[in-house]
Amino acid sequence: MIIHGGVAQVAWIVDPCKRLASPRSDVEAAVNLQLQLLILILLSVCSIAVSAAWWTLATNTYLQ
Repeated sequence: MIIHGGVAQVAWIVDPCKRLASPRSDVEAAVNLQLQLLILILLSVCSIAVSAAWWTLATNTYLQ
């Protein structure tokens, strides 16, 4: 009885993960892909901005 309850609890935890991992429709897959691309672009822009700020700060300090 305890084992059966444990299996049910594990299934209850794993089931939403499976649903997240495998989209139900093509539309959902496209939305997930667009979201991932947006996050990737935002991270790239932030990384470039931080690098540019660091480079500007470093060169200004060096030139003075």
